[in-house]
Amino acid sequence: MLDEFGCTTFEICKICNCESGYEYSSDATAQELLGIRCAWLKQKPPQQKQFRGKQKEITYEEFLAVKIRQLIKMGLKVPEEFL
Repeated sequence: MLDEFGCTTFEICKICNCESGYEYSSDATAQELLGIRCAWLKQKPPQQKQFRGKQKEITYEEFLAVKIRQLIKMGLKVPEEFL
């Protein structure tokens, strides 16, 4: 995340948990950002997920689908290998 002056804000993304200024800087290339997204998309899901008050096992495919929807909703490019 960048502020109005183009400087990193050191905020942590609520979706991928990357910290601006740590995982990437204001001069990060599109390729570097794509690499961060790929690493995030490859992460395995937690062992169990709370779903409507019940514990539920979640598959990698379900977990990946949620992440892809988040990227699309934010208007970010989804790496080709995940489409």
